[in-house]
Amino acid sequence: MDERHRELLRQFQVIPAKADKIMRSITSEYLNDTTLKGYHMHYIFCLGRSEGISQMELSRIVREDKSRVSVVVKELREMGMVEDRSSKKTAELYLTEKGRETYAMSRMFFEIFVGKITSNLTPEELETLINLLKKISENCDSLLDDDSS
Repeated sequence: MDERHRELLRQFQVIPAKADKIMRSITSEYLNDTTLKGYHMHYIFCLGRSEGISQMELSRIVREDKSRVSVVVKELREMGMVEDRSSKKTAELYLTEKGRETYAMSRMFFEIFVGKITSNLTPEELETLINLLKKISENCDSLLDDDSS
């Protein structure tokens, strides 16, 4: 492995941990007076973008196992953020009015987060970064599709 590949691998390992710490800092600053936790915001954000999905679909989106998703969804239901409109034939999770208000706040958190971590990039560098990440993501999708075949 050449030095560039080692550095790329290192960055792929450290950036998520650093990003998680920054996001926790942002959410704790704004959620200090509530019972909501940072991980709740991630679930609310995902549900806000994909209302009506099942817990299994949510599990795939948030990349957590089904039992963890079940616990968090139960917490969100108890807080009045999520309602489960599941029937025998369908499994559907929706945000309540309170959940939709919190979703709007979660979007603000993610905008603050992205603004902070990209503040030292020029608009051109940001555009290049987005394009490169899209290419890497597409390549990952392709590799994953090949593995499932």
